[in-house]
Amino acid sequence: MPESSASPDGKPGVREAFRETEMVLPEWLDDCLSEMGAVYSPKNTRYQYTLDLSEPEVKVYLGTYFPRSWCEAFCIAGNLFTNSCYMASLKDALASFGEINILDIGCGTGGEIIGLLGAIRKYLPSSVRVNVWAFDGNEISLRFMKQIAEAYRERFSAEINVTDKLRRIDSEADLSQMAEELSGIRFDFILCSKIGGELISGKVTDRPYSLVAEKFSGLLKPAGMLLILDVTIKLSSGWLPVAMNHELNAFGRSQDEFGTLIPKPCGKYTSCCCNCYTRQTFTVRHSGAKYDESRVCYRIICRNSLREKMVPDSVMDAAQVVDHEKYYGPWRDAYPWSDGSCRHTGGKGEADGFDINLTSEEIQGLADDRHDAAGTGDESSNG
Repeated sequence: MPESSASPDGKPGVREAFRETEMVLPEWLDDCLSEMGAVYSPKNTRYQYTLDLSEPEVKVYLGTYFPRSWCEAFCIAGNLFTNSCYMASLKDALASFGEINILDIGCGTGGEIIGLLGAIRKYLPSSVRVNVWAFDGNEISLRFMKQIAEAYRERFSAEINVTDKLRRIDSEADLSQMAEELSGIRFDFILCSKIGGELISGKVTDRPYSLVAEKFSGLLKPAGMLLILDVTIKLSSGWLPVAMNHELNAFGRSQDEFGTLIPKPCGKYTSCCCNCYTRQTFTVRHSGAKYDESRVCYRIICRNSLREKMVPDSVMDAAQVVDHEKYYGPWRDAYPWSDGSCRHTGGKGEADGFDINLTSEEIQGLADDRHDAAGTGDESSNG
């Protein structure tokens, strides 16, 4: 687990262990995007709705937001793949099913698909067959996604089958129809990245996150994971991270089979109705930007029987940080109702609320280090 040193800019310090959140876009992928005419030009407001993007605008999306989605998916998947309990369950599934199935709802140009494929290639045997179902409402984005997936397949001689479907989501019924269409398939990964805000602003539904969880969680294999991710913006209806937490906590309370794996405290404290603002920052370097940040909120949902094995209660005996920028930033005390950690947690030091690989012994060690560091700091300041 990487360790970070103390710093004055709001970063974690004193042997705090955090997941990998900074990446460099692979050179082959960077070159591929350049050859397709990708342009780096952040225009956040325009790209909050992507169904009507023209080809030049999709090329801006490729150069600006594809690398961010790639980084997010690669790092989030890496957090899963380094958990021994999850890997054992996934390998059992591979032994039974012989292949990995991925569904992407609103795939866009495919950044999260390529990121996940990269993590699969890193942590699983290269001979694994992968089937991808990719749905999106923009034909141009789908075309670019297929080109990049084909480039990946050729470069790594990977056995990847991509089924792309041009499909708009204009009503809740459209999501139900999509789930029904796929009801005969079971998935290892279901991705739903950055479409919740679009569905809200487009007045398709006022509960996109719980709706996706309700309709698609039943399509997961026994060790399957549902990733629901969105940007951390505020719409007229409110902040998206707050909406995600309210909706998915309610989903967790509504049934017993599925729950939240990440962030960890959200899976344990399902009765929570607080206006929590969870946020994770990812950083990717590529030819268009030396230091490109994306700030997102996300949940990973799986079966509770698996979640309880992967995240035992013993690792929760610490303050679980769910907004690192606020917790370690200079404005931490400006918000008395939330300091960036889950208000239900506390105890032996602090831990990354998104990290499923910290053991109770590691958390105790981190707490001891902080106590020792605080003591050393007092002595040095007095002498």
